[in-house]
This record gives sequence, C-alpha cells and structure tokens, in this order.
Amino acid sequence: MTSKEPDAMETRIKQLVDQLTNSPGKPELVAVIPTGGMGSQLSPLTLGMPKALVPINAKPMLIHILESLGHPPSVFKSAIVVGDAYLEMTEEYVKPYVPSLPVEPRFEKIPGTVPQILRRLNDKGLLTDPFLLWYSDILLPKDQDWAGPLAAYRAHASSSGHLGVLIVSLQYRYPIGIVTVEPGTDMARGFQEKPETLVGEWYRGNCAVALLSPRFVNTVKGKSLFANIRGGAFSVYPYQMPYSLDWVHVQQFADWHSIQCACHSPLNALDGDQVAIRERLKRMKIL
Repeated sequence: MTSKEPDAMETRIKQLVDQLTNSPGKPELVAVIPTGGMGSQLSPLTLGMPKALVPINAKPMLIHILESLGHPPSVFKSAIVVGDAYLEMTEEYVKPYVPSLPVEPRFEKIPGTVPQILRRLNDKGLLTDPFLLWYSDILLPKDQDWAGPLAAYRAHASSSGHLGVLIVSLQYRYPIGIVTVEPGTDMARGFQEKPETLVGEWYRGNCAVALLSPRFVNTVKGKSLFANIRGGAFSVYPYQMPYSLDWVHVQQFADWHSIQCACHSPLNALDGDQVAIRERLKRMKIL
C-alpha cells in the first residue's frame, strides 16, 4: 500500500458517509445478535437467564442493543436474535418493547457456536451483504451513526477478497481491520498482530461488532471466531475511520456492578472509575 492510498480511501469513505447521510436509501441490512452464551463470568446474574437479558439501568442489554440500530440514517431492516435454551424467555422479555423498537426482531433457535450459527443463517438465505454481527454483551451509543462503518465497507467493496469491516472502540485505540481472503480460495489472510496504536498486549483482536460479507462465513474454520482472528483473519490498515465510537463491555460481574453503581448511586458515593463510567453512559444516552 502506498502512502497516498489511505488518504484516497479516507476521502472515498467521507464521500460515502455524506451520501448515506444526505440521501439515505431504504433500510436493507440485517443485524445478527447471538444470545445463546451462558455468560458464566456474569454469574450469579446468569444462573437463570442469558446474559443478553441482564439489566443495565433497569432495561435488558438486548433492548439497549436493538434501540441502537435505529439512529438516522437507519440502514437496518431487521434484527435476528439467535439463541437456544433461553430463546423463548428472551422473546417474552422483548415483546413489551417491540412497539417502540426501530427494527422488529426475528427469533431463530439455532444451537452451536457463532461460526455454526452464521453458517446456518447463511444456508437459510437470511444474511444480507453486509450483515452486522453484534455480541450481546457490548453496548454502543443509542445514537450510533452507522453511515461510517457502512461507508467503509462499501469503499472497500471493490477490493479483491474484501469480506468486512470491524467496528472498533475508542476505549481500546484499535484501528479498523479489513477482513480479506486469499484470491481464488476461502482462506483468510493478512493479520497484523500488534498494530502500533494497540493498548494492552493481551488485546489481540475483536469481532464483537462487525459488518461482514456472507462470504466471511466460509473463511471461518472450526468452532471459534476469535481463534480465526488470532490465526490470521484480519488485515489492519494504518489509518482510522472518520467517525468516533465509544462502547461498554459487560463481560464480568465486576463490570456490571460498576455500571449499576454508576447508574443508581449518588454521585458523591462513586469512585473515580465509576464517575468515568457514568459520564460515558450519559454520552451513549444509556443513562
């Protein structure tokens, strides 16, 4: 890649962002939200429910996710909520919120890992190009602008073997990853393990939120999406997207406890970290 290529691509992305913002078309994308994980790190909250239903500020995480899909210009026509043992419970929890949601959720009972789920959805013809993959323990801003990520996807759509774009968190200072596949094969390639802007050497890659081509499903070998990322699924380009993003990862019980304290405790009872979480939740319009 030459030094001029990032500037040219960034210009193209900005043009597409303007186009999507000022002349939005009909919503056409599907969001896939896996909710079948047992959420053992959130125990005891998840002893009788999936982590997607764990409450944040008196509302299930899944509802916060669904509400974040509708910020103008809306690009999503539906959301596929995938689960197994707790799917019926999840559907009952969601029902009261459906009239006010920006997209109507569709519930699919599919057991297995995320790669297995994606292959099943692809075989059923339910994945759009691109589709959004969103793990249910990640919260994004309620006014998340989807024009930026979609513009990045479309700007790279003519690249040989282009398969998708990672949505990244400013919290981790992680550059956009462009998923590529070896031309003429279905093998992913080109992963830069430690980008210069990476904070925390343990944080090798993240596919918690991503716009992906259905062809990406064919590049994933085995059961683990994350193992494929570490093994060589992403090519990282040395420039940032022209949009900002903040998120909250509710991965462990301690994360949830700090968030709930930030939501419900008096300000003078919060420590420094909880005050920072409170401010982030306000920016994200979750609080």
